[in-house]
Amino acid sequence: AVKKQDGIKSREKALEDKQKELKDDRVAWEARLTVKGDQLLCEARDLEEEREGVQAMNVSIDLKKKQLDEEINKVKAVQHELLQKEVQIKEKQQQILKKEETVIRNSEEIVSQRKELDMNQAQIEKERQALEASEERISGMNKDLQNRRNNLRKSKNDLNDEKQIYI
Repeated sequence: AVKKQDGIKSREKALEDKQKELKDDRVAWEARLTVKGDQLLCEARDLEEEREGVQAMNVSIDLKKKQLDEEINKVKAVQHELLQKEVQIKEKQQQILKKEETVIRNSEEIVSQRKELDMNQAQIEKERQALEASEERISGMNKDLQNRRNNLRKSKNDLNDEKQIYI
């Protein structure tokens, strides 16, 4: 009976030691889980900040796209005006030709009408030069807009690539 009691006591002691060890393990695991939870919470905050940054970049890209669209519309309006001026110039050239015919038929008015024609031609030349300068400017603006559009597409593709990396 004493042996049985000693055996029971030693088993109880071993069981108490095991329970203490399990309790210590549980406390250690709880601490690890708490640390891991805190780490995950920090990572979640960081990811949220990055997501907000990406959203801000998207808004910025959309704004730039709208600005480029507005600039394109302005360029188109200028092109339309230039086409109208070309038509006006052609009409003035036709008028000049008609006036030249009249001058040839009316020999007494040749001198005065010749001066008027010269002035009209000078004005047309100025307008033609202005038109050519405007066309060159529009061409430069079109190239610049195309470059901006390409840069915007590249930025958007880079942003999408970064999104894919984070996803």
